[in-house]
Amino acid sequence: MLNDFLYAFNGVMPIFVVALVGYILRQKNFLTDDFVKVADRFVFRVMLPCLLFTNVAYTDMSSVSEDDLTLMAFVVLSALLLVVALCLIVPVFVKDRAKCGSFIQGVFRSNVAFLGIPFAINLFGEQGGALASMVLAVIVPAYNVYAVTVLCIFNPEKENENISVGKQIKNILIGIVKNPLIIAIVLALPFGIFGIGDKIPDFIEGSLSYFAKASTTLALVTIGASFKISDLRGRIGLASVATVIKTIVLPALFMLFTHYVFGFSGVHLGIILIVFGTPTAISSYIMAKNMHADASLANQIVLLSTLASMFTIFIFSFLLRRMGLV
Repeated sequence: MLNDFLYAFNGVMPIFVVALVGYILRQKNFLTDDFVKVADRFVFRVMLPCLLFTNVAYTDMSSVSEDDLTLMAFVVLSALLLVVALCLIVPVFVKDRAKCGSFIQGVFRSNVAFLGIPFAINLFGEQGGALASMVLAVIVPAYNVYAVTVLCIFNPEKENENISVGKQIKNILIGIVKNPLIIAIVLALPFGIFGIGDKIPDFIEGSLSYFAKASTTLALVTIGASFKISDLRGRIGLASVATVIKTIVLPALFMLFTHYVFGFSGVHLGIILIVFGTPTAISSYIMAKNMHADASLANQIVLLSTLASMFTIFIFSFLLRRMGLV
């Protein structure tokens, strides 16, 4: 049991320790809000794309197994079915359209871009990081498409003639195409598919690796520095319900389903935990704010799910290890 505990502890806690350092440094005014904003953009536009490019480009796609392909197809389709189910069920209980959109997005959208790869590497080594990168290649654009669709459907101002839903969708889709993470993955895919990652010049590989290795640390520091306990005030009821569904119900259901239906275990089952059990994506707050949803509720779901995931991911990791599934 001690070995199982240490496996889960060592895989999960370093992530939150680094984020805690960011939080403490911000409270001590060692880090400023301006630094956090700039660092967050730098990570998203430069460092994380380098990490994704190196993970995908140097992965031999010819070794991709049937289980890998099944996993990628499952996360995209299951997320879509989840969104459809939420769009049908949530409005029955949440009458406010703005809250409804933020609640649905907060439940299905995970912070896999910033936290997925670190968790995967800590728990499963380089194999986990490579598989997580391939899953990101399909789930990141899917999340964006699903999110804009939900927020358009539940836009409280959609009947305003000055607001064109079609134009909003067009602008968001253009944003998806310009997304640095997606661009990095698309550029890296030919190297992985044709197994020519070793043809990349050493000086380019070395330069990319510097950014890639530092991306996780800086991303976690900015996540911690952005955390404000004062933002938890108000709307706590809905945010709590969304957090329970996000961090406990969904990962448990999807892990049980994929294990017994597809026979997933090991790194594949771990990726299911990471995709559905990581906290709500920070970008969900930005999108909610710009598409007339309840931005305060979106922010509180992000904060609560981040806090809860410190415990839930650890507990799930421990149980999976204890049961011999990873």
